[in-house]
Amino acid sequence: MPVYDNKTDFLSLGIEVVVQSIYHSKTNCTICLEPLDMVETTPSTGSADHDHGSDQDTPLHAAVRIKACNHVHGAECLAAWLEVGNTCPICNRMLFVPPFEEPITQDVVDDVIQALRDVADEEDISDVLARLVFEDQTTGATRRQQFEAKVAAQRKQTEAQERNREFDDFLLYEDDFLDSDVEDWFPEDYEGDENEDSGEDGDDEKEVEEDEE
Repeated sequence: MPVYDNKTDFLSLGIEVVVQSIYHSKTNCTICLEPLDMVETTPSTGSADHDHGSDQDTPLHAAVRIKACNHVHGAECLAAWLEVGNTCPICNRMLFVPPFEEPITQDVVDDVIQALRDVADEEDISDVLARLVFEDQTTGATRRQQFEAKVAAQRKQTEAQERNREFDDFLLYEDDFLDSDVEDWFPEDYEGDENEDSGEDGDDEKEVEEDEE
């Protein structure tokens, strides 16, 4: 699965709503530890499913599944988590590219100089701002390099896992093919073929002897 370019793309393409089902097990959200609304209520169970892991009056919240890793979380809890992060709360898999800070522009510098002109010398303010801009650019470049390296490593790992899975599927198919060949082979058929061949050889030898006589 890809690392999405931004959170909006991830929320629209990278998650799916978990539909209630009688086959789901009762599960708590890993973020808030409250029960998730995953188990379908049936006439036989009544409201028993809503008593799981919490007070009866505690409302269950909708569950969503992250497609990349199949981990399930509460929809509201995951949305809150992604306000400050960009990874799965369970496996720490990167889900989307984090927003990088906007660089300090000349307009920002001019606004700061204008605001501090009455309390400090304009040249001193400019020197301080120039140093801050340089530090900001250096730090931003370092963060981007680290992030790009992490994304590249994650994609390489995903590709390796897909190749291994395809290879395992190929081995399973090959084993099934060999098993089918063995099942179609019967020893008695082989022995019958041998007897027929030997009979034909014997007849040929008799014909040769008669011709010689």
